[in-house]
Amino acid sequence: MTSGLQRRLRTWLLPTELPQLPLSAGRDALFVRLIGLLYFVAFASLWPQVPGLFGEHGLLPTEVMLGSVASQLGTRKYLLLPTVFWLNQTSTALLFVCGLGMLSGLLVGALRLTWPMLAVAWLCHLSFLAIGGPFLAFQWDALLSELGLLALLAVPIRWRRPQPLVLVALGRWLLLWLLIRLQFGSGWVKLAAGDPTWRNLTALHYHFETQPLPTVLGYYAHALPGVIKKALVVFTLVTETLLPMLILVPRWHRLVLWPMLGLQLGILLTGNYGYFNLEVLVLLLLLVPPSWLSRLRPTPGPTTDEPSQITTPPSLLWSLPRVMLAAVLFCASLGHLLWTVRFRTSVPPVIHQAMQITAPLQAVSHYGPFASMTTTRPELVIEGSQDGNSWTEYALRYKPGDVMRRPRWNAPHQPRLDWQFWFAALGKPSDSPWLEVLLLRLLEGSPDVLWLFDGDPFQGRRPRYVRVRLYQYRFTTPSEQRRTGAYFVREAPLPFISPVGLSVGEP
Repeated sequence: MTSGLQRRLRTWLLPTELPQLPLSAGRDALFVRLIGLLYFVAFASLWPQVPGLFGEHGLLPTEVMLGSVASQLGTRKYLLLPTVFWLNQTSTALLFVCGLGMLSGLLVGALRLTWPMLAVAWLCHLSFLAIGGPFLAFQWDALLSELGLLALLAVPIRWRRPQPLVLVALGRWLLLWLLIRLQFGSGWVKLAAGDPTWRNLTALHYHFETQPLPTVLGYYAHALPGVIKKALVVFTLVTETLLPMLILVPRWHRLVLWPMLGLQLGILLTGNYGYFNLEVLVLLLLLVPPSWLSRLRPTPGPTTDEPSQITTPPSLLWSLPRVMLAAVLFCASLGHLLWTVRFRTSVPPVIHQAMQITAPLQAVSHYGPFASMTTTRPELVIEGSQDGNSWTEYALRYKPGDVMRRPRWNAPHQPRLDWQFWFAALGKPSDSPWLEVLLLRLLEGSPDVLWLFDGDPFQGRRPRYVRVRLYQYRFTTPSEQRRTGAYFVREAPLPFISPVGLSVGEP
């Protein structure tokens, strides 16, 4: 290999050049710490919900799901559905893996055993994605999986903490490419879907009111004058479709940073989207000039052995697999970008093959939230009864229910059952088969499932009957809120699932 080619490879496979280390190290170390924090937040949010969602008496029991998959896939199950839960499917095992994910996230945040703990956290997260079904099928789940895998490419592979910690150039470029795809995809789908509310700039006339879990600031944002909301739509479309193209243009990334930052903060304040906005903010950190974070640069370590951690190039044993994985991920990401812009029939075979390879690992995804805007707010309400005449509601923790309850904050926590209720209300009962399991668990009085609700209306007694009714909600106007104290108005309900009960003789 010629010396010139070696220098070019080292530029991509090694951290940034030495003269830039004092400035970029502070930003890169902070970036990796925040990745660890994201993992901790994701697993901490999931921890209390695991038994009710995936436990033996939950809505999607892991043992039942994996048993069904194993009977269909045979020995291919390990390749097509990679998860550590093939070893054990009990609630204890589920909680253990969730706890291990939290611990590894904390260690990454402390920059201890950074690369190994990033790998552990990513594997724990992948294991839950494999069994999560609709409850872990959100865009922030996919984004955390891709972000975590790219972090493994960007962080130097060492057991000891490198001083200072500087990202590998190849991984850094792939992370910036992820940011471009994420932002551009979010804007493109809004225009390409043909939704009239985006075309005529009235999307925010409905969004604050009809989004899954609004905040109290979302309530007040809904009352803004129409001209302001139209201007915010223009700002959103420009920020998501045009500005991502400038991220890689020298000296333009600073101008791109501020509107993207403002958009994410606005979404974060007016809606509850789990840790999605935090993920985007972490990616935006890569656009921050290192000099702005120079005070965060780590203190130089001992001069005896630390310089060797920087100057010694990685062996081909580590470098070649890194390049090969990066190539596959980049090809797969191109395929997902073509999917986003609707050139699905033009995907070259090599890209299609890369998409197939990365699919079981959920390593690459396409992004595009709110392509079509909902203009009404249907809400499902579960009710239980002891006699079939008097009915009591099961209130969820964060979803709008009681019209007098102020919209709640829950981000970065994501109540996954609350979110699924929002999707279920937009379709038919058959579109959400987990609803039938939920009603059965309520009839059985499952404590794990009851924890997902805001209390047990029957105080430990089992209802004899349950039913689901469909309401139409809307925000009250400011004058209505001052007069009545209510934040919502709901119309007379319609039946969604008729009353059901356990068969006679069942406990």
